[in-house]
Amino acid sequence: MNDIQICNTALVLVGGETIESFEDDMREAEVAGTLYPMLRDDLLTSYTWKFSIEQKKLTQLQEVPLFGYARAFQLPSDLIDLKSLNSHSDYRIQDDKLLTDDLEAEITYQVRRSETEFPTYFLTALVYSLASMFAVAIVGDDKKMANFNKLATDTLSKAKLRDSRKEPTKSPRHQHELITTRYN
Repeated sequence: MNDIQICNTALVLVGGETIESFEDDMREAEVAGTLYPMLRDDLLTSYTWKFSIEQKKLTQLQEVPLFGYARAFQLPSDLIDLKSLNSHSDYRIQDDKLLTDDLEAEITYQVRRSETEFPTYFLTALVYSLASMFAVAIVGDDKKMANFNKLATDTLSKAKLRDSRKEPTKSPRHQHELITTRYN
């Protein structure tokens, strides 16, 4: 599904007219074009979705921060949310740079994938979230909004559970001797 198809699915659910593009001369297109990118990115960054996580070693920049940190690194252009700096050191994001005292910077971050790469469990949660917003903005129906909001919340919980199963639970590398003694 692409962005228009996702919005059209939500529009059909609330009883709105479908659109061909966000530039169509109709209320649905204006609302969808305004709300879709914001809601998509909000949903993407609300959880560490396995399908949109990347890891990267950053390139150190020649310029040195004026104060506070010793080094600056270039952040990836597809970053929408930094999840972690692998050294767990102190850092700050300034514009498209990561400032830190570390000699190197390896990050785990969220990327904005193409809609065609969204798994169905994420698409379903996104559609219901959009329908909740469209119910008020387009149809003016608070009851529909509440119903779709509940569906979105429930579907989002299920989506997070399904996504969490994409990676096995990690066992601790070293267990404390009291735990080892008790359970062995």
